[in-house]
Amino acid sequence: MNYSEKIAAARRYPYAAIEVRKKKVEILKSLQKLEKSWSKEKLLAYAQKIHPLLRGSEIYCSFFDDDETARILLGEEHFRQHQRLIKRYGKLLFWMKQVPLYCPLIVQEKILQEASGLVELRRVTTYYNSDYSPAVLRPTIADAIIQCPKDILDQVVAFEFVAPSRDTKDYYDKVLGMHVLTTVYYAGVVPQEIAEQKVTLY
Repeated sequence: MNYSEKIAAARRYPYAAIEVRKKKVEILKSLQKLEKSWSKEKLLAYAQKIHPLLRGSEIYCSFFDDDETARILLGEEHFRQHQRLIKRYGKLLFWMKQVPLYCPLIVQEKILQEASGLVELRRVTTYYNSDYSPAVLRPTIADAIIQCPKDILDQVVAFEFVAPSRDTKDYYDKVLGMHVLTTVYYAGVVPQEIAEQKVTLY
């Protein structure tokens, strides 16, 4: 569903007050305008320097209940090196493997190495399409870059998605037809291995 269809749906949503619907339509129009202002070339250029992160505690809670799952996610060598560290310090940040710009960035993606020395720049309320179901979270790297505030965009080297709970239905906005998250943007130095990852659109 594109933004024009979402705007039409929000206008006629039967269970929301008129004022609520008007505010949601303005959000959707703003997102539509923002998306149109970005060319694919510009997006690719920024994606080459802005990389996804994953919080260690989220990996631990979701996938580290057994060692076999951890080995699959981390790889055998990384698992052996960092198993105790991750289990003891569950709030570390990790660089994730780059995925195509318009593909959903999901926690099953492989993490590459610990991210250290990053400085948080800002936390921003951001919106992500959910065309399939409120239960299916589909944030993309493109979404995170497009919605990054312009005044910090050139400083940003990384971002992470922060959800208010582990139940995706808790942060699904029925009128918008989108998930609403907090995206945290960071400045700092990107390791060479991470910086050299190839970025594609799809």
